[in-house]
Amino acid sequence: MSNVCLNVSSNSSCVIKELAKTIKTLKKSSSIDFLVEEMSSAVQDLQNEIKSLSNLLSPAELILPGSKETEKTTSTIHLLEVLPVVILSSLLIDISSRIQDIVKTVEELANVAEFKAEADDKAKQNQANINRIVPSQQNDDQQTMKALERV
Repeated sequence: MSNVCLNVSSNSSCVIKELAKTIKTLKKSSSIDFLVEEMSSAVQDLQNEIKSLSNLLSPAELILPGSKETEKTTSTIHLLEVLPVVILSSLLIDISSRIQDIVKTVEELANVAEFKAEADDKAKQNQANINRIVPSQQNDDQQTMKALERV
């Protein structure tokens, strides 16, 4: 259960970081949809995990130390033991729902403010880099030529 909770919080964190990057750079994120889908999948896993806990729950009952019922109920979990985990899980699910609302709001902001697409900007940078010779490349080429001349 703890791994599933960590997965939800980690994915939520990644989505928030990507949104912050989007707002800071004023460029639409190309990976936000993927990150939101991962977060949603992790939330679904957490909800399934919570549902599976209901099979293990037993009502809080008084078990006498010498009774035969103690052996029968050792594989079940009392509600009071699970309550903090369920509350944490509920909070994580609520937080991820609010993050999805924030994603929608940032996407609306990006459309209204006409943020550039991240992929378009990278393509322009790559095209410029292909046609340009960097001075360090010239130095490397010159050193290579000198080494070949010595041989």
